[in-house]
Amino acid sequence: DRGDGRAIQILRGRLGWIHRADWENYAPLLQLARDNQLPVFGADLAQGIRVRLGRQGLANLYEVERARLPESSLDSPAYKALMTKLLSSAHCNHASPDLLERLYDTFLIRNETMANAILEMRMDLQLDQPVVMVLGRGHTEFDMGVVERVAHYAPSISQLNIGLVEGVSAHKLDFVPHHGPRMNGVQFDPT
Repeated sequence: DRGDGRAIQILRGRLGWIHRADWENYAPLLQLARDNQLPVFGADLAQGIRVRLGRQGLANLYEVERARLPESSLDSPAYKALMTKLLSSAHCNHASPDLLERLYDTFLIRNETMANAILEMRMDLQLDQPVVMVLGRGHTEFDMGVVERVAHYAPSISQLNIGLVEGVSAHKLDFVPHHGPRMNGVQFDPT
């Protein structure tokens, strides 16, 4: 009805999804949460700061912006090599090394931000209540990214990482579950 349409527009505006075509993929999940009175929260960095990080780099942000961002203690040359390769591929292998460094830094900060949000949400829930996150594949693939950060800060939290592939039927998947990439001597296994 008309009231729901206005509420959806307000929600999309708050999420920064007014012009994103993938809204229809996520709207049913939000509807399911609303119908079942499940708490919903945003976990990622605001779009504006993500754009500034990617364009300007962490060192060129204003002090007030840097002070609000988490630092990452993740130090994995193999993971950095893997993500840099994936980010380069996403830019048709034409991204400069400087851009790739800024994108990787942005990626790490986003992972830290989302992991922190999950841990903070856990504190607001009863022990038996799960936290369900819908995250982009790059933030969870190979049980790295957000999954690794949550495990780092709270090893006792049980996590289940389920990878979904958008718009592909199971018989058309080009995916061998027992083989992941190997970078710098580290084997990354698929989730």
